[in-house]
Amino acid sequence: MSAMTQLYYRFSGNVEAALDTPYWLIKVVLVSAGLTLFLSCPPYTLVVNHLNGHFLDAWTFIDIQSHSLLHPHGIDLDVRRENMVFRWTLPVLYWLTGRHLLVMLGLQFLIGLGFLYLAGRMAYKITEDKLSATFFTVAIAHIFVGVWQFADIHGYGDGVAYFFLLLAMLSRNYAVIAISLLVVCFTDERAVISVGFALFWWLMDSACRKNEFGLPEMIRQLATPRYLIAFLVLGAYFISRYYVINTYFSDHHYSTIGHLMYFEPSHKNGLGGSFWRSFEGLWILALAAMAILWTTDRRILFGMAFICFLVMLGSELLVHDMDRTLSYGFPMFFVSLLVVKQASSTKHLRIFLFLIMIICVSHPQLFYMGYNKILWLEPLPLKLFHLFYEGA
Repeated sequence: MSAMTQLYYRFSGNVEAALDTPYWLIKVVLVSAGLTLFLSCPPYTLVVNHLNGHFLDAWTFIDIQSHSLLHPHGIDLDVRRENMVFRWTLPVLYWLTGRHLLVMLGLQFLIGLGFLYLAGRMAYKITEDKLSATFFTVAIAHIFVGVWQFADIHGYGDGVAYFFLLLAMLSRNYAVIAISLLVVCFTDERAVISVGFALFWWLMDSACRKNEFGLPEMIRQLATPRYLIAFLVLGAYFISRYYVINTYFSDHHYSTIGHLMYFEPSHKNGLGGSFWRSFEGLWILALAAMAILWTTDRRILFGMAFICFLVMLGSELLVHDMDRTLSYGFPMFFVSLLVVKQASSTKHLRIFLFLIMIICVSHPQLFYMGYNKILWLEPLPLKLFHLFYEGA
């Protein structure tokens, strides 16, 4: 047995022993979040600057919206504001928290922990193995969708949508599903696309449990209550949006709509990189799942999964902040985990997820925020060094 193999088995054995507790998932969440915050320290200094008068425009407009969703003023002061007119989740939460920014950010932090907990539950449901679920949870905690939960101090609110989307995917309570999907849709327009990925997860989960992969069975699934609720939610969202835009915002327009932002010269530094950085090592999991679907002659599912990935990548072409857009496709990686689990032994799945975890943890957190703006979340020691150096 090689030294590397011995090291892996020693490490996995220690982790497995630490998981021998009823509260193992809480331990995984806290360790994952702590390691994420240490390796990718969020720019909390921007919050301090905001409280000292150097305002973050999104939070300023959210405060305006929290007083009147249908009659906000100052929309033309910043391009971000025109995009936020129909994003009501954060203004409502801001109103519920008494319009206290620190309370709101604290709530977002708790929601981030909740997301990791739900991700761990989902992974354990799929793998039926604590160690595999742990490796997957730590991996997802160190890619954009996990880190952004704690790093989003700008007023985007994507972490809220991530949490409620995953809650809808896990829940069997129809009221929870309906409310969760409404929250997702009213957080951000691009989140509406992610509802389709949730539908595909339900389809794959049902097909794998029943071991029925034919087209007639999948069509029958679309008539079950969960799907009908999702379709009703989407219908309610689009109808209410159409009514509100024609009644209260008849002159509203998006300055960037219809343009392929991805190919503009201002995005040349983000070409290609944002694809990898959004999911890092989890792309390997997706490729493995696609290969399994193809080689096992489940061509219908392969085609559906391929279309979902094309939608993920295609939606990125229309926006500036590419990483945020692509991250809404994270349900596809739970689908990928489900496919790989069915084709693997527990021993091999553990090793595979361990390697993916190492890639995700070791990769620096670089986010592409548009206009050639690359955001790097430094490790905590480096962040403290910068603060000390700037203050010296």
